[in-house]
Amino acid sequence: MKNESIDNLVDIWIDHALEADVGWPTESMLSKFILYRGTFQDATKPGGLEKYLDKQNKRHEKLGDIQVALSELDNSKALAIIAKRYFRGLNDKNKTFTNKDRASEIGQRLRQFENNVAVAYKKLSKTLEILEKRQNVI
Repeated sequence: MKNESIDNLVDIWIDHALEADVGWPTESMLSKFILYRGTFQDATKPGGLEKYLDKQNKRHEKLGDIQVALSELDNSKALAIIAKRYFRGLNDKNKTFTNKDRASEIGQRLRQFENNVAVAYKKLSKTLEILEKRQNVI
């Protein structure tokens, strides 16, 4: 499995971990629209909301896989790969996060952090491939 795919799955895990509630509020107009979207849309071409919903469904399908894969890592490697994806954008000094910043945020040395990330990618790839093969067999 490619690092980009693993990054996407780790992002899904982070998004899920940061969400207070999973799913849609039951009383909102958006949730009613989503529930009855088939009656509101006549076009066969999927719209923006449908694409968003499909992405949400795929995200939740893969959440279990990345949860299992991350739990197979030791804490330092799991923390490193999560920090790599979580600490993006600008830091407190309005500079782009570097690996040194990420390592500092989680209390690791730079070389240790970079090694942990590399090992995490390899182990996650192996575990996710096994899970994918298992799903194809069932």
